[in-house]
Amino acid sequence: SKKENHCVMGNKTSKKGGGGSASPAVISGRVEQAIPDLQQDWAKVKGKPVNKINWKKTTIDRKEFAQLMDSSFSGDEIDGLFQLYDPNHDGTITWSEYICVISLILDGTLEERIKLIFNCFDEDGDGELTKAEFTTAAKRFSSNSTNIDSLVDSVFAVCDLNGDGKVTYSEFVAWQMTHPEEFKSFTGSVHILEGDAQ
Repeated sequence: SKKENHCVMGNKTSKKGGGGSASPAVISGRVEQAIPDLQQDWAKVKGKPVNKINWKKTTIDRKEFAQLMDSSFSGDEIDGLFQLYDPNHDGTITWSEYICVISLILDGTLEERIKLIFNCFDEDGDGELTKAEFTTAAKRFSSNSTNIDSLVDSVFAVCDLNGDGKVTYSEFVAWQMTHPEEFKSFTGSVHILEGDAQ
């Protein structure tokens, strides 16, 4: 029988039970087939042959990550995507994190993808989003870049259901479910809720 590769995103456990770490996801056949090409790209960035990289310990920083991404991405988009691929927010991306995020983007459930976005927005990993974290996310991802402050104010007012000045994971999910177009516009360059989700 074929061995399944499992991804567990993030090292932080939220005290609030929020999206601090996404659920385990199985690495799909599509991703497994792409691994040799992904390894070649990673090795090129690291300046080493594939067979000289310790895949259990290798990491990349933001500058190296930018080299892996499409050159059409802006600096803010690269910063945002780096946050997405660095779920524990330690400033580096491990090979495992990289492959897990690709797996979740390509074949994760809607819930797994929403957790991934929540974790990306939750810069301090406390399981809650502040208005400042929302503002940072809007600057990085939103397709509506004209008036970020009013966008954040209106979105935050809708999301913060209990009015405590923070958005929990469940409030974030409720916003995505009840305002999908607004959510899509707000998350802009993170197009991970579309596609072949189960």
